[in-house]
Amino acid sequence: MNKKNFTKFNHSLEIPPLLSIQLESYRQFFQFDKLPEKREDIGLQKVFKELFPIVDTHHKRFILDFVKYEIKEPRYSPEEALQKGLSYDAPFYVT
Repeated sequence: MNKKNFTKFNHSLEIPPLLSIQLESYRQFFQFDKLPEKREDIGLQKVFKELFPIVDTHHKRFILDFVKYEIKEPRYSPEEALQKGLSYDAPFYVT
């Protein structure tokens, strides 16, 4: 079965490397390569900064503030998680 091209122009666009675009966006969101105190106010850092501090509205005696977040190495490799029927996850800590 042959495909017919009905367009007037014979220009074709190169498909961008979609996976690398997603991976770069993921890295920017979490800022893995930066120490917590050196992170820019983008991505997850910005989300936490916008949500905190949380103040007790009744007495204004309690304040919950955000200091930093850490994402540790995954517990299992993707292959191990698949073999054991577990999720491929990583410990996530917020101070």
